[in-house]
Amino acid sequence: MKTILPFEVKHTPMNKLAIINFEKNPLFFLYNFDFIRRKNTIVDIHIDENTLKLDPFPLLIPMNGQMRYYSRYTMESQIIEFIPINMQLKEVVLDEQMRYFDQDIKYQFVETSNGPGLSLIELIQDKRVIINFNPAFVLYDQKGEFSICPSEEMGHINGIYQVKRNGNLADISLTPDKGWTSTPNSLITKIILSSKSIFCTWSKKYQYSALLDLTMLSSRAKWTNQNKN
Repeated sequence: MKTILPFEVKHTPMNKLAIINFEKNPLFFLYNFDFIRRKNTIVDIHIDENTLKLDPFPLLIPMNGQMRYYSRYTMESQIIEFIPINMQLKEVVLDEQMRYFDQDIKYQFVETSNGPGLSLIELIQDKRVIINFNPAFVLYDQKGEFSICPSEEMGHINGIYQVKRNGNLADISLTPDKGWTSTPNSLITKIILSSKSIFCTWSKKYQYSALLDLTMLSSRAKWTNQNKN
């Protein structure tokens, strides 16, 4: 069975330096992170020859007995580019289970009244990430929801999508309008990672929009970052 793959997910290995364009929607998953300790720590940050200072911790109380900077770090991270805008629209062949594999990424389709629909994207690694679409994503008029779910302790991101079909053209949009729902493991992280914190709300103002030509297998796509306005 053949179908058109409407969009992709790309994964950057942890040992590879990633240059991120923030007009895209990069997802950084920081496992077992901590906030930088202020005592006996030398911090030197330069971006484009500009010297930057770290913000102080928003709470004037020690964290685990030590004052911190408002900056996180980890030795265990994961970077995913959710729907890159430079992807090439392509027709793919599904296996008997209606799956398509691209290296370590699985795309699962299901039967719908409008043909195969994309129901799940799964990054198959030690740190699994699953992206669900409900209902399954088809290139016909419909609205639905999606969720991005890494490991349980990382919480999840939720949003909405919409498809408008006009002949051989499909206009699609996705917005993570529910933001990130965190899974705090202490009183301090519960305060810092509240639903109104910048950590949980920054993704709400990202929007993906694309116009797909299903005959030419071409697309014009962009991510809009309203956080910059």
